[in-house]
Amino acid sequence: MAQRKSTARRPRTTPVVGDEVRVPAEVHNEFARYGCLPSAQGAREPVDGLIVSIREISSGEPVKVAAGDPRRYVFDLLHSQTFDPRVSSKSNSQGVVAGRIQDSPAFAQVQRTLRERARKNPPIRAYDMLSQPPFSDLLDGWRLMRFCSAHVNVLASAERG
Repeated sequence: MAQRKSTARRPRTTPVVGDEVRVPAEVHNEFARYGCLPSAQGAREPVDGLIVSIREISSGEPVKVAAGDPRRYVFDLLHSQTFDPRVSSKSNSQGVVAGRIQDSPAFAQVQRTLRERARKNPPIRAYDMLSQPPFSDLLDGWRLMRFCSAHVNVLASAERG
């Protein structure tokens, strides 16, 4: 009996609140109310950042995990520019070299706090969360992106952090 080689794909990482993600440059926002991603308007660059909240489109309710097809969800992403010294406040970007926002103490603290909050508390909407402590104490302003896309590439998962 001949044995067939397994062609199983690597399991796809499911986006979770607190994950660092990338939305590819060629992707367009699939939920018409949210228009286009900034990359569609100007320079074609991917959008990177941290998932602050995930909302299921069918119910309108916030969830902690986007299980299944990402197009069933709206992602609120804390844009990486929030921590970029070229465009952000000194307190958000202190100690960071442009292009290496993951080295920012503020980035690490916000990501850690997002992950802890997601583990311990029910999910809430991004604006409500970011405007309250501890996030209002950690960030001096922020840029939030809202999108729905079939391609949400997890760069650093909450399970690995």
